[in-house]
Amino acid sequence: MIQINAQTSIQGKTIDVDTGEILIATNISFYQNDILIWETQSDRNGNYSVNLDPGNYDDLFYYVGYTGSAIYNLIINTNQITKLDWGLSAGIGICFSSIIFDYRPPIRSNYSGSYLQ
Repeated sequence: MIQINAQTSIQGKTIDVDTGEILIATNISFYQNDILIWETQSDRNGNYSVNLDPGNYDDLFYYVGYTGSAIYNLIINTNQITKLDWGLSAGIGICFSSIIFDYRPPIRSNYSGSYLQ
């Protein structure tokens, strides 16, 4: 028996919530059970995209000179694109102000959710 683990995608954009400007090279880390699974940076347009195995992740967004944010228990579903745009506020150093527990996107393809308003 061959077992194939389907991966899914999480993608979005990072911006400064106060000015609306894109944040280039925002660090985005994905953890499972306190183990770093994947880390990436936003591109020159503020976009990021990561392919992950389905499951629950803790997701950290941080950028030098901005207050970091964390999402705990982010649920990534099989064979779907999870859209997660995120905004950071200018702050001192790297500290975390936004913490979200049990983020559960609906079970449907091409989910489009956003922290940004």
